[in-house]
Amino acid sequence: MELENGFDDFKPRLIVWQLQSEGESGGNGVHASPDHPHPPGLPLSTRECLLIIDAIARTSKPIVVLTGNTIMARPDLHQIVEYGVALGLKMILEAGPEELTEEVLRKFSQFGPRIFRILVGDVIVEDMQTRYRHSTRFEALEATVNRMNAAGFEVHLCVHLKKPDVRSLAFDHDYAMRRKVNGLYCHLSFGPSRRSNGKRRAADENLDLFIEEIAQMKSFSPDQMYFSPQCVRYGYHNAEHGQPADPDGFHHNATSWHHWCLAGRTYAFIGPDGTVRACAGLEPSCGNLRSNGFNFKKIWESASVFMRLRSDFRSCSQTRTLIKTPSPRQHHRNRQ
Repeated sequence: MELENGFDDFKPRLIVWQLQSEGESGGNGVHASPDHPHPPGLPLSTRECLLIIDAIARTSKPIVVLTGNTIMARPDLHQIVEYGVALGLKMILEAGPEELTEEVLRKFSQFGPRIFRILVGDVIVEDMQTRYRHSTRFEALEATVNRMNAAGFEVHLCVHLKKPDVRSLAFDHDYAMRRKVNGLYCHLSFGPSRRSNGKRRAADENLDLFIEEIAQMKSFSPDQMYFSPQCVRYGYHNAEHGQPADPDGFHHNATSWHHWCLAGRTYAFIGPDGTVRACAGLEPSCGNLRSNGFNFKKIWESASVFMRLRSDFRSCSQTRTLIKTPSPRQHHRNRQ
């Protein structure tokens, strides 16, 4: 399935994989038996992670971003990254500033200067006197940026956004520019709105406004600094046809600058127990890799959620509205 003049061929190009959930630590013993799968709900074992890496590589050669709470403490992390790189995947690790010690940098230096992104959520905080609040974590961030620069690594920052806070993101962006980092990557991890219908619709539409404001902020970024959400693409909007004008998003007759959700088109999210979702902010499961024999290709090519998302180009809020609305088949079953 491909839209006329569409810019994607529905191959996964970026997969964000949350290896650990919020309350887990890599050293808690759950990975003590890497050769045996864990029951549903528990984190994936080493063997299961390698099977998922293999399944992803058989589907496409996307960028795989490994994230999660204290993933650097996971003893098999180097093995997982090494296996992914050997299969032709570009592997990225997201870690807090205090995790990227000199020892860690040396251990992972074989994978190149772009292997790390520093998680800066709640680290860069506005301060009236000092611009940024000089907390323990902020001092760790400063030290880590200096350490990575000295060791020859590119410095990339990332933030998982739980709510559309323009001012907070603006300070992250300001810090990134002042420290001349190579990139600031945004994960739009907004959960579903729990409000009533009218307020929920307004909240979802505010997400689109927030994403458009990121585009405005993006225009002030230095040429050498990447800055964008991970699950959307910006381009000119062709008002007559309601879709991107060409694969690069440019059109001489285009009327407005807009964004398109990439969830299920070129982007996917994998949870700590192997559950695949269209993105971190969309609840419906597209399938579980542990349950289907680690067949990522089957989920990517046949999950009903993915099929619905590929029917047209949509903004973030339009995607959320679609996912909340039962499909015609589901509606028919509900009426029976």
